[in-house]
Amino acid sequence: MKTKQRIYFICIMIGVLLLAFGNTVIQNVYLQSSGFILLMLGIYKTSRIRTTSPEIQERELTEKHHEQS
Repeated sequence: MKTKQRIYFICIMIGVLLLAFGNTVIQNVYLQSSGFILLMLGIYKTSRIRTTSPEIQERELTEKHHEQS
C-alpha cells in the first residue's frame, strides 16, 4: 500500500515540475500536457487511496456509531 502512495506522489511531483518549468525550460506543449496529466492522475489516485483506506472507513464507522448513541 505504501508503494502505491509513493508512486502517485512521484507522479504529482513530476507533473508539478513539468508545469512549473514548462514555459522557461520546456517549449514542448506535449510535455506540458503530460505534466498536467501526471499531476491530475496522481491527485486523483491519492484521493482514492485516502478515502478507501480501511483505517479511515473504520474510524468513520466508529464516529457514526458514537453519534447515534
